[in-house]
Amino acid sequence: MFIAVRAAQAAVADKPRMEALVRDVQRPWGRIDGVIHCAANLTPDAFGPIRDISDDKVSSHFGPKAHGLLVIEDLLSEQPP
Repeated sequence: MFIAVRAAQAAVADKPRMEALVRDVQRPWGRIDGVIHCAANLTPDAFGPIRDISDDKVSSHFGPKAHGLLVIEDLLSEQPP
């Protein structure tokens, strides 16, 4: 059995960039069998007391996770693991 792992960094909610990444991975290896989705905003202003949380902070922190998951689902929906 042949297993290949490709690590890549991209804004997962950036659909055109993710489409290009999927093509780049599929070109040499074909089917994608799994994805580890690790979107996170790790800047210092993303953390703080709950009383200081604003809609902007929530959006910047969870937006990449939620929107990125939708992009991944859309791009890989034709090839379930």
